[in-house]
Amino acid sequence: MECGKKYRCTARIAGLVLGLLITADPALADDLGNPGVIPPDSNEFGNPYGEWSARWWQWLLSIPEATNPNLTTGNVDCTLGQSGQVWFLAGAFPGGAPAIVRTCTIPGGKDLLLTPLNGVFGELGPEVGDCSPDQCDINALRASAAANVDNPPPLVVTIDDQPVMHVDQYRATSPVFDVTFPKGAIFNIPPGLHGPLVSDGYWLLLRPLSPGMHRIFSNGVTYNLTVQH
Repeated sequence: MECGKKYRCTARIAGLVLGLLITADPALADDLGNPGVIPPDSNEFGNPYGEWSARWWQWLLSIPEATNPNLTTGNVDCTLGQSGQVWFLAGAFPGGAPAIVRTCTIPGGKDLLLTPLNGVFGELGPEVGDCSPDQCDINALRASAAANVDNPPPLVVTIDDQPVMHVDQYRATSPVFDVTFPKGAIFNIPPGLHGPLVSDGYWLLLRPLSPGMHRIFSNGVTYNLTVQH
């Protein structure tokens, strides 16, 4: 992810979403060659992919830089900031290490959200509420977010060394959302409520993995997961 003068953030990310209550049509996922992936037009827990992407950003950006999951490597705590039915795993900021490996334990029976590429655009400073016209115009923000992920490089995702097919078909755009930044936030973004923000990118909702060891790779980020019984 990167933030610049245009107050944009982009990311290559792997994430986790926990437990899906609504049954998706497996035939739709089978058509894309991915029977273990929830179809892109599903509404899990009553929310589409785009809503989950907004909640992922709210989670990540609300954690201080000192403990932000997007800046960690090695053995990590996948419980940080997690609650309820949906959890998330962080990814990597562009310009960082070319390959990041994280190891952690998650509860069993949880579903997985993976995103090899996405970005967020909107009002991110330099002061709370500092919003030039192009940073608050929703249509302009959506156009910028879309252009940021149009014509992406190869989106490589593997689950236990098995490639996910047609990742580009799992694109999702978020609703408009806000984020409450903490003190010591990433990129020195001032604390407080910032918005409007919008996200665009590619996301994969996976059905629960079996208990035991699993490996997830998503465009440079590897998670070695232990799924509890």
